Amino acid sequence: MPHQALTPIERQLLLAKSKMWQEMPDVANTPIEPMGWLDRLIGRAKGSSLGGTTLALAHPVLGKVAYSPEGMTNQSQGETEDTVAHELTHIRQGRRGGGSLFERALAAARGAFDPILPYGQQSDELEAFQTENDRALREGREPGSRPKFEGTGFRETGSVYLRPETQGPGRLMARTRKNR
Repeated sequence: MPHQALTPIERQLLLAKSKMWQEMPDVANTPIEPMGWLDRLIGRAKGSSLGGTTLALAHPVLGKVAYSPEGMTNQSQGETEDTVAHELTHIRQGRRGGGSLFERALAAARGAFDPILPYGQQSDELEAFQTENDRALREGREPGSRPKFEGTGFRETGSVYLRPETQGPGRLMARTRKNR
């Protein structure tokens, strides 16, 4: 079988994975693959409810990340790395939770369909967005979209800080600070 050249997004993801070995070695071996039909269905539903495009999905129970080649096409290398770090944070959260496969699946479903807290205000999402924010600031880049606390959706700038004792599933005690 002839060797096929990598697509631009595959090259970006390969570079992102190599950086994750330094930044997040405990989850850097997580497989990252294109979305399948079920991932696309979930991504469309999630994107519709949030008014955007789902770039990638973490599957903490399965221990993999699925990405949308179309959704990630126009991302810079830094944005691609931030997206991978965000999703790997969810993989880490799944491993941290422990429990049986059924318990982890139940916890993931509960977080995905929380009837009380909007997506961007759930503690697992806040932690993942903070991972992105920290990366961007370390590299001298402006952070991307961040959760907002009025209504649903995202605001364009700002930081979300979680106190260590409040991190984890089911705990949301966050404060925001504008970038200086």
